[in-house]
Amino acid sequence: MPIGAFTKPSLGYLATNMPARVPTLLDLPTPPPGRTGWPWDVSSDLSPQLCRGQLWPRISIVTPSFNQGHFIEETIRSVLLQGYPNLEFIVIDGGSKDGTVEILRKYSAWIDFWVSEPDGGQSDAINKGLARCSGNIFNWLNSDDYLAKGALSRVAESFQSSPTATLVSGELRIFGSGADRIHICNKPQTRIEGIVCSGFWQPSVFWRINALRPLLPLEQHIHYYMDFDLYTRHFLANGVDGVAYINDLLAHFREHRGSKSQSQQESFTADMIGYVKAIARESSLDTIVACANKFGCKALHEDFRVRGEWSALKKQELYDILFGLLLPYIVNLRSAAIYKRLLAVVAMRKIDPEAKRLIDSHPHLVKAARYRSWFLYRFVRRLRHGC
Repeated sequence: MPIGAFTKPSLGYLATNMPARVPTLLDLPTPPPGRTGWPWDVSSDLSPQLCRGQLWPRISIVTPSFNQGHFIEETIRSVLLQGYPNLEFIVIDGGSKDGTVEILRKYSAWIDFWVSEPDGGQSDAINKGLARCSGNIFNWLNSDDYLAKGALSRVAESFQSSPTATLVSGELRIFGSGADRIHICNKPQTRIEGIVCSGFWQPSVFWRINALRPLLPLEQHIHYYMDFDLYTRHFLANGVDGVAYINDLLAHFREHRGSKSQSQQESFTADMIGYVKAIARESSLDTIVACANKFGCKALHEDFRVRGEWSALKKQELYDILFGLLLPYIVNLRSAAIYKRLLAVVAMRKIDPEAKRLIDSHPHLVKAARYRSWFLYRFVRRLRHGC
């Protein structure tokens, strides 16, 4: 049997109407020396018995983990000390060898299910956890991040007050590696803004699980963009009206050298490329243009110019995708919006020689961009060609 395949007694696991006792600081193991503040020697207030006159909805949290022993105890305590009376907490570890298992054993009495065994990566681990979830509300919490104090009560109250909401999004603190800032998700005004994520950061975005189920399972080959993939497919099918917003902090996102977003940029880029390709296969023109602009132009401007650490091969792949998506639609300049995209693409000639070569292979587009104005371009074209 895999290490740690343990569950709580059945009464605690099935207690939807009679929740198990909420753990307090006195119940949990003593924090390591020197650890103070939330969630070490501070806990959330216990939630009242009812939420807006109803039983608290069951919230399922899944933590995928692999060799994050330095951080996972903080993650675990931030979930258990929420003071939330109807919580389901599942940890799926990929066979860590760094002390993670010892920490899981230490907290096993308060974790509904945990296992430590080799898996197929983060998406596979989340799928395994989701298969065991019985809650109405869901999110996964990576083992190097942690929830804000009182976050789950605020999420539950938002879902209860917005019965048609499919997602609840709140503020996120980004910290570590010299960073310490609050990210606020701006409400997308259109389906396209939602599809390009509009600033959604996964730790602070919670799902109504009935809205998530049709999108499952997560694609196992996606190791980095699985959250964007879910948001995109959800917004394509349902639009953005089902998103509710909380003007309060819900989670803390840790940047550090060992995190995937910091240490595996090349693989992160490859995942992004696959994501954009999938969007191109399945989506409309407007969606393709928006996604290419979001994940192409922005990446070129920010990542290639500032960081410059991605290989020439990855750069070439991204250029190919960007131009493969955009050029077929800007060859025939039919609107001010497409002309604006053309100006953004042509502007990249100044950034990189490869971009200049690709753009210059379409001289009619470079010539059209010289007018810098859709109205001037159309005026000159009508004078010369009568169209």
